[in-house]
Amino acid sequence: MFSESFRVVIYQYFLWYLLLLPLLLPRLSISYRQTLAYLAVWIGTQVLWLSKAYKLEFLGRNAFFGLWVRSLIYVVGNCWVLAGIVDGYDR
Repeated sequence: MFSESFRVVIYQYFLWYLLLLPLLLPRLSISYRQTLAYLAVWIGTQVLWLSKAYKLEFLGRNAFFGLWVRSLIYVVGNCWVLAGIVDGYDR
């Protein structure tokens, strides 16, 4: 089973993204539709990953393969969001 410290580290990653957002907002030039898409993917991948991690950590079910697949989806989704933000950043 995962330890409590592992779960805390995962949540810290989520919060670190939010802390950088106020610094980026004045210089971002992305459309409203793109903003909604990025937000939906970012939240959706978190919910997807955390739902499987909950089953492993709190319910004690064997969810390693599903968690691995969802981790891949999480990384791809977050890379897409990050690439969109970098692309929309005005230097």
